[in-house]
Amino acid sequence: MLQFPFDNAIATLVRQIEGATWSQTRKAWHIPDTKEAYEKLLSLFPGTEDPGMHARPVQDAVQSAPAREATTGKPVAGNVDILVIGRQIQVRLPKNEADIQFLLSFKYARWNRDGFYWIVPNYGSNLEMLENYFNTRISELDFVKEPAPKPSPYPDETYSITELAPMSAESLAEVNRFGKWMEHKRYSPSSIETYTQVISVFLRFIVPKTSAEATNDDMQRFVYQYMIPRRLSYSYQNQAVNPVGFKK
Repeated sequence: MLQFPFDNAIATLVRQIEGATWSQTRKAWHIPDTKEAYEKLLSLFPGTEDPGMHARPVQDAVQSAPAREATTGKPVAGNVDILVIGRQIQVRLPKNEADIQFLLSFKYARWNRDGFYWIVPNYGSNLEMLENYFNTRISELDFVKEPAPKPSPYPDETYSITELAPMSAESLAEVNRFGKWMEHKRYSPSSIETYTQVISVFLRFIVPKTSAEATNDDMQRFVYQYMIPRRLSYSYQNQAVNPVGFKK
């Protein structure tokens, strides 16, 4: 197993070893335990003595990278992570004034203090410009599918019920019993007429269901797919909801 901070030049050499694979979980290269693979490793990295150890020349080359940055001021290869999520590009990288000025050149780019990364809008050629600028410094470039929007808790208002089915005999008997109950409770004749008319419309709307099978979802559909398209008043909505409340 070879494990070292990402360096594109070294990774290119490791890929020349037949059967070499990258483990995303362990963040390391796996080399086949064969004579051919070991000999290829020795030829690529002279001085490696123990196949059970990390390749010392690889470590030496990587450990020298920060020193090169300190003396030359050039960014180290493989220290930028880019994650593309829908319309957003997240960029994680060490603090560098030149990089910051470059990121700020993007319209609406901003720093996320909670996640410690830069956010660049994903439109136009922004991603391509980021790839060209950071080039071999990119250690990871991943694309994540944007989560699907949560479905609205309300029915689709654009769908309207234009015709109502005839009321069944069972529902008609239910409405008559409800009217008798209101008479017993001393409701005025006008209130009884209004409520029984509204609940009759509702029961026709939910056919083939009966009043006993009606749910809150049915009432929401009734409001959004029947009342609102017809611009019925708020008081009419209350008159429709109240009888259902009585029956529940």
